[in-house]
Amino acid sequence: MTTAFVTGGNRGLGYEIIKSLLIERPECRVVLGSRSLQAGQAAALTLGNTYGAGRVVAMQIDVTSRPSIDAAVAAVCRQTQHLDILINNSGVLLDSDDPSVLFDLEAARTTLRVNLDGAISVTEAFLPLLSRTATASILFTSSGQGTRALGQLSEAHRLALDAPGLDTPRLKKIFAQMVEDLADASNPYHAIPSPSYSLSKLGLNCYTQVDAPRNSTP
Repeated sequence: MTTAFVTGGNRGLGYEIIKSLLIERPECRVVLGSRSLQAGQAAALTLGNTYGAGRVVAMQIDVTSRPSIDAAVAAVCRQTQHLDILINNSGVLLDSDDPSVLFDLEAARTTLRVNLDGAISVTEAFLPLLSRTATASILFTSSGQGTRALGQLSEAHRLALDAPGLDTPRLKKIFAQMVEDLADASNPYHAIPSPSYSLSKLGLNCYTQVDAPRNSTP
């Protein structure tokens, strides 16, 4: 039996990822992580009715809350001795494309907390379970906007992200400062479409290269 955990699995891309797992891997059991347990349970019920009762179980997880993440890890441990697949899918896009809407720094901070810091925290918390399976996989839902944002970074930022010995704490600090610097309306990174979202996804791409031990990015 293969066990997968998918964050943000109650709707959108996460829901479709779970459907694919259930269809392509008949032996797979999926833990559907959702910030709202009620929404997760409703999605799990629908999926179970279609692809087999008992193949999907809902679990509450808020990727911005370490106690919530730890509780999810403990709950998974009570159900299985290992985890085969972790898919970090939770994400938000809070930037407005309307030029008349003022930039919201707190929304930008939230975007980074969910899209980058949350994925890192979930990965680190589940590593002990993943390490019990030699072929375990860690995947991240990224975006082409992250890749495109790299080409719009300053030389100083590109050098910092390419520096030998770059680790996760330093990576997080670099992107946190990039987001804080967006408080300045003249910051050139405002020219990046959906700047906080794009930077958070670029940070996620960088993390997969810096510190994720086994990963791929769909």
